[in-house]
Amino acid sequence: MKLKDQVALVTGSGRNIGRAIALALASEGADVVVNAGHDKASVESVAEEIRKMGRRALPIVADVGDPKQVRMMMDEVMTHFGRVDVAVNNAAIRPGNPFVKIPEDEWRRVLAVNLDAAFYICQAVLSGMEERKKGNLIFLAGPNAWGLSPGRCHVAASKAAVVGLAKCLALEFASSGIRSNVISPGMIESDRPPPPPEILAKVPLGGLGTQRDIANAAIYLASDDSSYVTGQVLFVNGGEYWQ
Repeated sequence: MKLKDQVALVTGSGRNIGRAIALALASEGADVVVNAGHDKASVESVAEEIRKMGRRALPIVADVGDPKQVRMMMDEVMTHFGRVDVAVNNAAIRPGNPFVKIPEDEWRRVLAVNLDAAFYICQAVLSGMEERKKGNLIFLAGPNAWGLSPGRCHVAASKAAVVGLAKCLALEFASSGIRSNVISPGMIESDRPPPPPEILAKVPLGGLGTQRDIANAAIYLASDDSSYVTGQVLFVNGGEYWQ
């Protein structure tokens, strides 16, 4: 197992890509903190799947865009597990609005969940990682980070900032044995309706990617398989876009 006895925290892991990542990390031996902002049933369900694999799971409902709730979550994580070895910053919201019609509260909320949450989580886990001289930070930032989704300027701004944050942390903490990388998914299967066929036809490898494709990337970045990889963006998108 590539992550035996490590502790992973995956935000937004009650469903879709976050759920797939949480289950994949558990399948490689990690104990997992399963987080969602509001849906207690979803995190309990994912936690139960992880326990059936023989791993420990801690389901926590916490709005990671709220620093007070993040502090409470991290207190519970430290009490339960004592550390975090892998932090996956996956939680995000993606409302759509023309730029001139974005309400100020929507702008602030998007930045809180998509960007500020990563700041809170990383600050909470990095001191312990520094003490152990090892740790992994993983961020999710899809096509919005590259300005490829019209009508989502606030999402694009937040996700582009996440990429910058990940790269800065890679540089600042490399000497402490901590790696920081980004996964940039393309069009991935989910519980949302798929894009129309004419859009999918533009993907060079064709069709939708699977949630397991993203989870496999997370395993790679979380494990020693990527021990010489930091400050990078791993595009998992069938060739849909690249930088």
